[in-house]
Amino acid sequence: MHYFERFIRDLNVRNKILVIVISSIVLSLITAFILFALYDRQSFRKGMIQELTVLSDVIAKRTSAALLFRDDRAATANLESLSVKKNIILACIYDDKQAVFATFDRHGDAHETSEGTNCPPLPYSGNDIFTLLQGDISILVNPIRFSGKQLGWIYIAASMDELALRMRQLLLIGTLIFLSAGVIAYLFAVRVQRYITQPLINLQHVLRTITKSRDYSLRATKESDDEFGHLVQDFNRMLHMVQEANLRLSDAVEEIKSQKSESDDKAVGAEERTVAIKEFFAGVSHDLKQPLSAINLFLGVLENENNEEKRRNYISKVMESSQNLNTLFDELLDMSRIEQIMNDVNKTRVFLPDLIGRIIKDFGVMANDKGLYLHTHVRDIYVYSDSTMLERIIRNILANAIRYTQKGGVLIACRQRGEDVSIEIWDSGVGIPEDRLKSIFERYTQLNNPDNEAINGFGLGLSIVSRLLSALDHKLELSSRVNRGTVFKVVAQGLREVAKIEEVVDKWQSGNPFFGKFAIVIDDERNIAEAMLAAAMAWDINAEAATSIKQLHELLATMDRAPDIILTDYTLSETETGLQAVDIIEDYFDKPVSAIVITGEKDEAILKEIEFYGCHYLPKPVDLRLLKQKIDEVMHESAFKVGGE
Repeated sequence: MHYFERFIRDLNVRNKILVIVISSIVLSLITAFILFALYDRQSFRKGMIQELTVLSDVIAKRTSAALLFRDDRAATANLESLSVKKNIILACIYDDKQAVFATFDRHGDAHETSEGTNCPPLPYSGNDIFTLLQGDISILVNPIRFSGKQLGWIYIAASMDELALRMRQLLLIGTLIFLSAGVIAYLFAVRVQRYITQPLINLQHVLRTITKSRDYSLRATKESDDEFGHLVQDFNRMLHMVQEANLRLSDAVEEIKSQKSESDDKAVGAEERTVAIKEFFAGVSHDLKQPLSAINLFLGVLENENNEEKRRNYISKVMESSQNLNTLFDELLDMSRIEQIMNDVNKTRVFLPDLIGRIIKDFGVMANDKGLYLHTHVRDIYVYSDSTMLERIIRNILANAIRYTQKGGVLIACRQRGEDVSIEIWDSGVGIPEDRLKSIFERYTQLNNPDNEAINGFGLGLSIVSRLLSALDHKLELSSRVNRGTVFKVVAQGLREVAKIEEVVDKWQSGNPFFGKFAIVIDDERNIAEAMLAAAMAWDINAEAATSIKQLHELLATMDRAPDIILTDYTLSETETGLQAVDIIEDYFDKPVSAIVITGEKDEAILKEIEFYGCHYLPKPVDLRLLKQKIDEVMHESAFKVGGE
């Protein structure tokens, strides 16, 4: 028993359930079978006694006359009628003296007595029916009466072999039932145990996964509302508590690490700043002395110069040196204020049109003096930033853009990019070599000034921009091509605002077909892409631009809607075409998009290829009036097709 208990205890839950279910069913069947067999045996024996009683009554009535007249032959003949009953093996008639009067013996020599017959001594001599079971023999004694007088007794012995045969048949049937029931019970138990074991297996799997991965965010699935369901629910609550405790512990550890790292960084930063300040002020004296010395020299020459033309030239030189000196002092002031500004970040809603409007007023004259255009395309967008710091960032980038641009101009544009806003400063200046894209954010770095002369300041502008962006948690994207131009993109968190209802209604009532439309402009020439971008925005078309297939992929990753139209150059590079760009855009959004391909090619094969792609053709050079007319025509055709479908 102890071994059995140990065996059951060591089984897994699934096998335990199988054993319990099958054992319960089999034991129930065995119990039912035993009870049924006992009942059937008793019923069979009772039936046999009743049958023997009826037969004995019949024989007794027939034999009463034979006993009165002592006719043993008639009595024997009556007993011979019992031969049809195969189970009766012996029948005897006793007279009133309990002597054997007549006999029927199926086996001849069974139950021999001292009197030479097989009839045993009368086991009962009363007035009632008597029954007795001796082994597999059932005995019945029935009195014989006539007119109330006892004449004798009839004795019948019947074999119980038929009952034994019946029990064997019943045992065979029971065995078949047990086997069938066992198979059915096994199949049933296998299916039912899943409802019990599967939640435990799932719970065990989740627990093992958590143990290996230490990921306390995992949860077990509650599949029922029984005890297992409540167990899973309590287990998930416990996991939630462990997860919260682990997060608090992780936060505490990270905070300690952060504090230590911050402390170490501050120590290193303080040391670096000390060294940098020493180096900075070591060079400041020389840089400040240059314009001051030039001013003193020119003033000395002016004092003794009488030629009016030369005097004007010297005065211009003095003013130039004074302007350079003013630039140096501005950077010194920025340097002195930067630490205080970075320690006092105050992020709030910033309305970009107002902020950029102030900057344009200050830089418009500077751009005009250099013969540059300064354009803006700013939508009514809010960003979440520090107004003072963001303005300083844009001012420094814009100052550099104007400083290094000799022809063309500068464009400031703002556009929504999902949840963010991109503030972009495009210029057509000298560009930045690829190997200098990172170094320009280092202190005292200037382009096209190998001798680090102070004519353009100390080279702190973009270094300050980098630090301010880090403090604001804004991103900066930079792209440039030498002798083509540069674009700086400051990406800040946008705050979606509903446009003024009056402006929306005005644009809607004006019947502008381009209002609310969206276009993608693709041209490998940055100036052309910028000009087409500005034109699209001027027509109230929200637009994005790319100068290569690679940049197009990057642009598509930030977009959440398909363009209404594509404006693309045919030749983007030696291996890339505008038709490939159209395919990429249509595959990305899984829908056809109307496109205008602009090219100076006259090759009939190229024009047929454009037509084959279902694109519209526009020759170079592009006339803005014709471009606008073509866009209107294509958009109208696209709207008609959609409506027709």
